[in-house]
Amino acid sequence: MWRSRARVRGQLVPLPDPVEVSGGRERFRREDIVEWLQRTGRGNNAEANLDAPALSVPDDVPLDVLVTWLCLAALAGEELAETTPEQCAALARSVDPDDRMLLREIQTSKPAACTLRFIDDLVEASYGLGEALDRLDQSRAARAVGARDLTSDAIDLVHAVADACALHLDPGG
Repeated sequence: MWRSRARVRGQLVPLPDPVEVSGGRERFRREDIVEWLQRTGRGNNAEANLDAPALSVPDDVPLDVLVTWLCLAALAGEELAETTPEQCAALARSVDPDDRMLLREIQTSKPAACTLRFIDDLVEASYGLGEALDRLDQSRAARAVGARDLTSDAIDLVHAVADACALHLDPGG
């Protein structure tokens, strides 16, 4: 739509050119789009410059890796971008000393700096960790996975069963 309406207040301000086409979708440089939105006043989000980093999922990083690092950021309550691998392992050890869910994954992962920066930006731009996870679930990384383990109907069913159990099972056992 914006490509076909390149005039803004009488001036020609064309949408920036894509840097690549991947899977039939044009991909743009984040900085170009943010600058274009600010220059033209277009878009529904006046704070696009603040949200854009959280929408720029790093290339070739699987969703499960991003979720793992989001879990560490959530549990540790720390920003990750400036941490060393040793510091990340220490954080993971402090929140999961018995390796019940996270420690081994953090110790074996070798994320690029842009991945950790993305996680920090995602947490910063989100209204809580639930929204951060929802943003990941709607990201390019999630679309690359395709079909997920549970459909929304299956999740609703699990919620219904859990609610029924909470209401009808004897609290004493």
